[in-house]
Amino acid sequence: MVEQKLSFSAHSKLPSEIPGRGGASLVHLSSTDEVHTLLLFFGASREQQLDDFWIVKIDRKTFKVTEAQELVLKERDNLTTRNSMAAVSHGGKVILFGGQDSEKGILYNEIYSIDTNQGYKIQHHSYGEGEIAPAPRNSHTMVSDGQGSAYMFGGANEEGPRRDLFKLDLDTMRFSNIKIQDESKIKVPYLEMHTSHMYNNGKNLLILGGRGMFPGQ
Repeated sequence: MVEQKLSFSAHSKLPSEIPGRGGASLVHLSSTDEVHTLLLFFGASREQQLDDFWIVKIDRKTFKVTEAQELVLKERDNLTTRNSMAAVSHGGKVILFGGQDSEKGILYNEIYSIDTNQGYKIQHHSYGEGEIAPAPRNSHTMVSDGQGSAYMFGGANEEGPRRDLFKLDLDTMRFSNIKIQDESKIKVPYLEMHTSHMYNNGKNLLILGGRGMFPGQ
């Protein structure tokens, strides 16, 4: 019998040992009647960028973290730490896009997947010739419609906040560009640091809050 070598190790920790942070990703993996299980990774504090992965379980009645496991992923396909990226869950995988390395001043437009069914295997997905590659950005949002697609809006890069909208096929990892049609006098603004949510069975995208192009906006 050949012993299978795991590509990760997990260490149980106290919930209080999870370092505080902003700009992290927290993605829902599964639920039972008792707990929600989520994957928390990356982000930054005021002092440093964080390069860690956590399996977090939250009690559905008390909304308190009941269990925390720090994952050590041995093979990461060149995925480096970053913050202010966006991530969604689909078919046992966590798909993430973009973000920034605020210590090195690097912005990303890379797509990675983390396969939770295959030992948290990380895979980088390259853009093929002629495929749409969104501009690098941070502080954007990406939300799943529950039907195999995710919608990414806004964010910011060296040119400032953006107002572009993309659809990502979560099976093929290919982007398509969606033209925003402003049907009222109130135009969709250039935004970063906003939140987005899908509703009406994935037919509508709600964009809430955020920071605009101009001071005080």
